[in-house]
Amino acid sequence: MKKFGSIFLVLILLICCLTSCDFFEFLQSEATTAPTETTKNAEPPEHVHQWLSATGEHARICADCNEKQLIPEAHDWQYVGQISDCWSTTITYACSQCHEEQLVHGDSVLPSHIWEEETADGKTTFNCTRCNESITFISEIGTFSYAQMLEQYKIGDPGVKHENFYNPEVERETTSAIDAIIRAKFDVTVEYDTISITYDESSSMWRVDFWTQNLDGNSQSIYVNEKGFTCYSVYIGFNNGSDSGYEAGLKMLRYNWFGYGVGQKDIYTCDLGYAILDCLSKLQETGEVIPKISDDVVNEFAGYLPIENGTVWLECGTVGLFRLNPAMTEICIVQTHLGEGKVLQMTDELAELLQQAWYYHPYDYWSGTYENGTVTLQQIYKKDSAVEWVAIEDIHIENTHHSQNNQILLLIRAANTQTVEVCLESYQSDDNLGSFDCKEITLVGGEETFVEFTFTGFYNYTYWVSITIDNTKINLAIKPKGAE
Repeated sequence: MKKFGSIFLVLILLICCLTSCDFFEFLQSEATTAPTETTKNAEPPEHVHQWLSATGEHARICADCNEKQLIPEAHDWQYVGQISDCWSTTITYACSQCHEEQLVHGDSVLPSHIWEEETADGKTTFNCTRCNESITFISEIGTFSYAQMLEQYKIGDPGVKHENFYNPEVERETTSAIDAIIRAKFDVTVEYDTISITYDESSSMWRVDFWTQNLDGNSQSIYVNEKGFTCYSVYIGFNNGSDSGYEAGLKMLRYNWFGYGVGQKDIYTCDLGYAILDCLSKLQETGEVIPKISDDVVNEFAGYLPIENGTVWLECGTVGLFRLNPAMTEICIVQTHLGEGKVLQMTDELAELLQQAWYYHPYDYWSGTYENGTVTLQQIYKKDSAVEWVAIEDIHIENTHHSQNNQILLLIRAANTQTVEVCLESYQSDDNLGSFDCKEITLVGGEETFVEFTFTGFYNYTYWVSITIDNTKINLAIKPKGAE
């Protein structure tokens, strides 16, 4: 009995000891975490190196696993591949020693279109399969004499240009008809709806003609040689402008305010264009010279430029190339867009004409404001239009988060009876649009017609409503209560 009691006492002490050591919990834990067949065969997660420079060595070391990798003192860059579109190319290079990659991006001064060609009704059309470029010209390629043309149109004659062309000086072994047209388009200054092309075999010279059907005058011939260079340009103007000595018009370029890309506006033959050219030809040099900025190409396909946002250029054919500050109050004449500039004395007349050209022309332009329940509207720039007179008869503006029931009532008067399209667009910025709507109405000559629109607005922000009626354009700034 005593022996049995001793054994029982030993068992009790053993159980207490094991309990105090969490032995059962240990067994339970081991049972829970025992690897299954699946976890035994699972692939370890891929290690992502966190590279740091190795002190005193031309190497790098992983902060997690301490793996070391030597860095070559000079990379051995090897060509990998490239991706191209019509106006740019991105090339990938990789180092053969450390496998580091780098991308080299370049904009092209000449496009690399992939054409699909089709011919119908005596005209040939080239459509690019990579972009929206499409060129149509008269299929028949005639002949001409470049020597006889030089005898007829001499350097110094009105409308003749022989230097400072915008066609890039990129040499080609041969130049096809479509290539000659692409090159000539860099220097065309007239409005046109037809392109024809002729060739002089003796001088290996293309002549590309730009003109408008059923319109006498206002044509331009640009001469491109076999290497792709523009050699000569001849403008034949309207009777009332052919004696001015100026080409048909001018091209305005502006580096966008957000710092990328270039906007373009063409001012074709008109009183405003001739007035600007006349003012430019009379500007006097101040003696100040602005140093060259860069050799970057400036055209409607440019990207980033080392110039102040909003900078303006005037391409004026025989009159010259000009660069202006963003406010268009300072001007210099240049040989290239970002080249050295000779500062000219700006005039108030030219400054006003340039504001009209960029912001208003060719519209019959009206500008107004809505603020605190009051509307103002006035005509800023007068041009021919079906609209003789316009007014805002009534306007209702909601300043709510879902402001979709704003209303405006227009009162329009026309001199003659005609049917026109009236369109309204609301927007807070170029990429923050509200609504768009168009209505076709019949204006009765001498009578007033009401047109009503409902449109979307913007809560607590100034926004704009743009209305077009034939050639009349209304730009109305809406300033709700509390607007920023």
